[in-house]
Amino acid sequence: MVSAEGDLQRRLTAVTEEAWRLFDVPRPASHGACTACCLTAEQDRAFFTRGARALGPDWLDAWLCAAFDAPAAPDLARYLLPAIFQALQDDTDFTFGTDGALKRFRTGDGTFWTGAERALILRWRTALIDSLRVDGVYALDEILCVFCRDGHPPGPMLRQLQAWPPVDLVERLWRDWDGGRCLRQLGHWSDRDVPAAWSTEVSDWYTGPFVLHRIHEAICDETARPDIFDKADSLLLCTGNI
Repeated sequence: MVSAEGDLQRRLTAVTEEAWRLFDVPRPASHGACTACCLTAEQDRAFFTRGARALGPDWLDAWLCAAFDAPAAPDLARYLLPAIFQALQDDTDFTFGTDGALKRFRTGDGTFWTGAERALILRWRTALIDSLRVDGVYALDEILCVFCRDGHPPGPMLRQLQAWPPVDLVERLWRDWDGGRCLRQLGHWSDRDVPAAWSTEVSDWYTGPFVLHRIHEAICDETARPDIFDKADSLLLCTGNI
């Protein structure tokens, strides 16, 4: 029997591999980042001597930290996007935070990508979020912020979360909220990249009627593990619903 964790991880891996195939494009003429004081000579050289798969998370982290005035050019975005997908799948710890990982790629801009590319991006978003049901280093809030900062409205993602089993949602929020001790938003929602209305929509969802209903469903689930009741109860406390 295949575990839920294994199934969700395999689904994410499969979409990431599909991205590598779809975006198998020639190396662009430039990586677009500052080489005067940001990328080292070795990092600059690596871009031109290694394939995108071989650049690795350390190079991507340095590139994301480097001065870069504009979104990535279309050819560069397509060349590096699968590497970013791979790094996020592998739980990479980026220096300036996970929620900035997509900030140069315009993945939320439907006019920037072909129909096939846009469809794959949305399937990868779905697979990454669902992978957090059972595991993952990242907090749910970080990943919501990753996509919102790159132009994805929160509504479809919140509706996706509403399809999660109640026990999985309780487990995820309990982990993210410091063992249920406090409601924490870990993404950089105040950045100018995120419309204030989107930040408010996500914040209100955490303490709103749907999450409250899901917490109560988990409490009433007689098949749930014994610890779920205590976790759900602590979430009620930190959302002010008890």
